[in-house]
Amino acid sequence: MGNTKLRIVLLSGPICSGKSALVNLLKGRHGARVIKTRELILKKSLKTKSERKALQIAGQKLDNRDGGAWVGDALQRAIDTYATGQTP
Repeated sequence: MGNTKLRIVLLSGPICSGKSALVNLLKGRHGARVIKTRELILKKSLKTKSERKALQIAGQKLDNRDGGAWVGDALQRAIDTYATGQTP
């Protein structure tokens, strides 16, 4: 049986810094599952448009409410879902 330890890689950085290229490399080489903050914001703020500025504003509002804890909570739910094999 292979290594079943969960590994989490968090990528953050400015626009055009190579995040997407690294994500694609991790997906290709290791079958990584990708969870994008954009998706988390859209799930949490249902009326938010999928435009960069609208997402930034919605994310800032969420951060202001709980100091950014929403991101950790949403990631934990996604990880738990993946770990149990359920479809989110």
